[in-house]
Amino acid sequence: MFEWFNRDVFNMAFLRWRRWWPWNWSSRTWLFAIVLGLLASPFVSRWICLWQVPDIAVPFDIESVIRAEVPPEEDAFAKYVDVVKSLRQFEPGKSTTDFDFNVSHLEGLGDARFNQWLIDRRDILAEYQAAGAMPQAGGPSLKTADYNVPLSPHQDFRGLVRFAIAEASLYEREGNLDQAWACYLAGVRSGVHVEQPGFALCCLIGSTTRSLSYEGVSNWASHSVLKPEQLRTARRDIATALTRRVRMSDMGRVEYIVMRNSARDPELANQMIPHPAVSGPILGFKRFLLWCVGEPELSLRLERQCLVNRGTEPEKPKHIRRKQRASTRLVFELDPQAPRQRGQLDAISLVRAIESTFPFYGNRQFYSADLHLDLALQRGDARATMIMVLLAAQEYQRIHGEFPELLAELVPDFLNEIPFDPMDVTGAPIRYRREAHGEAIVWSIGQNEVDDDGNIDSPTFDDIGYHIRVKPLTEATTDHPSRAQK
Repeated sequence: MFEWFNRDVFNMAFLRWRRWWPWNWSSRTWLFAIVLGLLASPFVSRWICLWQVPDIAVPFDIESVIRAEVPPEEDAFAKYVDVVKSLRQFEPGKSTTDFDFNVSHLEGLGDARFNQWLIDRRDILAEYQAAGAMPQAGGPSLKTADYNVPLSPHQDFRGLVRFAIAEASLYEREGNLDQAWACYLAGVRSGVHVEQPGFALCCLIGSTTRSLSYEGVSNWASHSVLKPEQLRTARRDIATALTRRVRMSDMGRVEYIVMRNSARDPELANQMIPHPAVSGPILGFKRFLLWCVGEPELSLRLERQCLVNRGTEPEKPKHIRRKQRASTRLVFELDPQAPRQRGQLDAISLVRAIESTFPFYGNRQFYSADLHLDLALQRGDARATMIMVLLAAQEYQRIHGEFPELLAELVPDFLNEIPFDPMDVTGAPIRYRREAHGEAIVWSIGQNEVDDDGNIDSPTFDDIGYHIRVKPLTEATTDHPSRAQK
């Protein structure tokens, strides 16, 4: 009886549900299913994309990063813009109609003519130095700044530094080393100023401008008439100026805010799906395609994951950072001592999501080349470290008559400790050697992470560093690195 009942119930259920099997559907049912599937497919596609990257909270207070506007009278940028405008009013040579900061066109001008041009511009130089002494520099507001924000004034900083170096070179030839130092210090300070908005491009420009100034400082310090007090003051001035440098983690926060602002741009679809830039129904279709693949929310989620993963690691010296996992982004192994945020991806999952899962994250509008920036900042830190060693060694020479044989001789009277090489993953000290002819050299291993024995003059930049020498005033001025004007 029970077997008959079960068989009968099964047969009735079979007959009842058989009509819902796809091969038994009517044409109307098939049409309804297709329409329903088409309507649901964008939502399913978006869910699949977003499901692979959990959403986590922003790991910092956005409002605390968006600083208040700097009043114009206290804004160094406003002063720099005035300096640029003033310089562009004059014609340094027949080959140009204004001062375009390239300075290569000045090579054909006679020294006397260019020197007079510099002398006539010293009132502008004074304004540039006064701007460098100001504590604050504004820039675009992070409330509205996106990837299309103009940064043209920041691009002019390298030209301003070249102008200051040219003036410093003339002061050195005139024997006025104090005024020459004021020019170099203004270049270092302006390099710090250009970083203060926190944009990645600004940080790169700031690092470059400081490196230009360091080249001049290394030559300035070689003048034999400099007193130990002047060299000690120079070292203290540079150390004070560098305390306001933007940290790598702060730059990451700024880049996230810029990315968030860019995500609200009505033209975002044209930027992420270019060729061609269109409007109207086609632009609407581009936006629809982005929405289907979870963009730009997907990129923002990934950027938040990267920020949480990095934490404060980029601020640490290279040799004490956690192990790095990615080849394209700064992604570190998780800290075993730190609690994991809900939804936080481990390093392997995050690398997989960045490098292979999402094509739009590699787009130029939503990609922060922080590995390249990190390397540039490490190189800048290495140059700053070497300049401090160079100035300390020069001060030692003025007192003892020769450069130290070892860096240990500079501690503690000239340096608090032997500095490490910011580009060396092993944490080895900065390299230094006193040569047989009495000069010295300080160097870092450079980008290849191999010690090439101080090969700093190679065109391949095996190592980076500075020669440390003492020259008579006349020789030092005639041998000044005129490449600063080229």
